[in-house]
Amino acid sequence: MIKLQTKSLSLGFGQPLFKDLDLCLESGRITAIMGPNGCGKSTLIRALARLKKPQRGTIELNGQDIWQMSARDFASQVACVPQSMQLPDELKVFDLVTLGRNPHQKWWQSKLKETELAQTESILQRLELTSLKNKYLNELSGGERQRAIIAMALNQAPSLLLLDEPTTGLDFHHQVEILQHLKSMKESCGLAIGIVLHDLNFAARLADQVLLIKNEKLLQGDLQTVFTSANLKEYFQVEVASFEVEESHIYYLRDFI
Repeated sequence: MIKLQTKSLSLGFGQPLFKDLDLCLESGRITAIMGPNGCGKSTLIRALARLKKPQRGTIELNGQDIWQMSARDFASQVACVPQSMQLPDELKVFDLVTLGRNPHQKWWQSKLKETELAQTESILQRLELTSLKNKYLNELSGGERQRAIIAMALNQAPSLLLLDEPTTGLDFHHQVEILQHLKSMKESCGLAIGIVLHDLNFAARLADQVLLIKNEKLLQGDLQTVFTSANLKEYFQVEVASFEVEESHIYYLRDFI
């Protein structure tokens, strides 16, 4: 079981983007982080991933301040897929994905164990990367590169996975595939997931709870509480309507305000 919890968290650069956020990410739950551009979604993911210190408040992993943990201990439990990642073009896909095992290896280990190699091959297969594993990163499309980065994070075998717009650059097939895989891992492995999304329909099918951010305003709760027409109009400045199909809601834009 894992629980990442913020307490009275304030984040920003000089002027806070938002203040006093109390958020809990825990095993077996997916939290969608949403809001207009520039509201602080990526900044929040970076803070949760121990890449940016808060202006005020704390972030605790199972009751321990994440900044009091060693980088290796934190990385053995939490993986992050940022919006962009600088990687050497001469790195092959297979080698990139194996880097996910680094937090679990001793400093003197130079090779993966057989079980780790098998896990790596399994993840490559699940994300349809097996045929690309010997290609260099500079030979990949943007979507293929994104899938390889996600595969590296999954190979880390985290208890908590943080993703910042992971479907950017993916075609429809691979968008659905990635999100279905995340939902399956939540259900089968009890993975905790925090994910930045822009698509209301993906969030509606994936998330157990939603956090909306806009101009220091914070709204969080389950889908029924957060995804009301009034809330979506206030936070996104568009008229959003929905209809129900097989016990799921489909969201669509009616018109612009």
